[in-house]
Amino acid sequence: MSVPSLESLISQAVAARLDTAFIEKEVETRVAKLVVDAIEAALHRYSPTSELVAKAVADALRVNALDLPSYSATALTNMPILEAAGA
Repeated sequence: MSVPSLESLISQAVAARLDTAFIEKEVETRVAKLVVDAIEAALHRYSPTSELVAKAVADALRVNALDLPSYSATALTNMPILEAAGA
């Protein structure tokens, strides 16, 4: 009984993997990863797209003016409450 050569073992292993279903599955897996990587790169924190999204969000949340009482007015209004609380 002869021992198969390393070359023949490798050839058999490669031939077993070269079926259409295996190749299609591997191509699909790799393409999906490429798409995920491309999306990640396009939306990376310092990418132009990410900067545009950040600017759009900041613009949407911009508050042009707040009508807040001054600190003095707030302190004077709350003074009786603070005194009653023993502060």
